[in-house]
Amino acid sequence: MITYISGVSNERLIEVANEHGIGILLTPDTKSYVKHLNSYPLWAADNGCFNHPNRAPLDLLSWLETLPKKDALFFPAPDVVGNAKLTLERSLPVLSQIRKLGFKAAFVCQNGVEETVIPWDEFDCLFIGGDTTFKLSEQSRQLVVEAKQRSKWVHMGRVNSYRRIRLANSWGCDSADGTYLRFTGPSGVEKILGWFKKLKEEEKCPLFTYAGE
Repeated sequence: MITYISGVSNERLIEVANEHGIGILLTPDTKSYVKHLNSYPLWAADNGCFNHPNRAPLDLLSWLETLPKKDALFFPAPDVVGNAKLTLERSLPVLSQIRKLGFKAAFVCQNGVEETVIPWDEFDCLFIGGDTTFKLSEQSRQLVVEAKQRSKWVHMGRVNSYRRIRLANSWGCDSADGTYLRFTGPSGVEKILGWFKKLKEEEKCPLFTYAGE
């Protein structure tokens, strides 16, 4: 079963996080959530490049160095949204530095990744990024398959609906993040729990194969 990592923390989510294995996602823009880490069974960090594309790698590494390693899943090297070639250029020098700090390094796949060489030996987690078309493409599914064959953790970013998390789960992704609670507030926690109830029910009685967004 896929693990959900919320980009938003609130009291209701904290109440149910350990029971349902829900994690919290930290970024340089959500530093206040560091105080909540002990309330979650696991966590991951994101580089925040989606909103801050020019953030310096050194600043990211300096921030990462202040975080505890306990229960940490991964940290993605800097990426460039929608551009695999530039992502590779930015990521390669940083992946090894993330590992040296004692964290698992994630490489973000972006549009155009088929025109690059994926540095499989340099990272621990394959992070499915890119725009919606790329994220939901057969190409991304094949990348998930290859990553699992290589014993990599696989994460899908920006998953904010049941249809999306269902797809990620069916592909074999290990985790997914989303900011669904930013739009709903604490009431949205029950909706997320409902997603996983439905996933478990479908895994017990798989009546059809799902494809789509």
